[in-house]
Amino acid sequence: MESGLSCKKLREKLPNTKILLLAIFPRSEYPSANRGNVLQINQIIRKLVDDRNIFWIDFGYQFVDSDGTIPTALMPDNLHLSAQGYAIWLRQLKNRSL
Repeated sequence: MESGLSCKKLREKLPNTKILLLAIFPRSEYPSANRGNVLQINQIIRKLVDDRNIFWIDFGYQFVDSDGTIPTALMPDNLHLSAQGYAIWLRQLKNRSL
């Protein structure tokens, strides 16, 4: 898996660097096979975490309403974040300490 190789290469070149892996955000307006694929990929990426140097954060649930839809206010095209969506991302990163 490419992300595993990239983490390994980064750790070799910069052994003291902390790595924060972000879950892939949900996409598609409604629950779909595409979202299922994203969840599977996130499970694979999550396995790279060691909680010493490689960390994980998943806040994709904040982009989905209780009925499973993605609000256009957060992702107008159901893929790319709006300014409001980026504000959620920024808030989550500010709240995360390594």
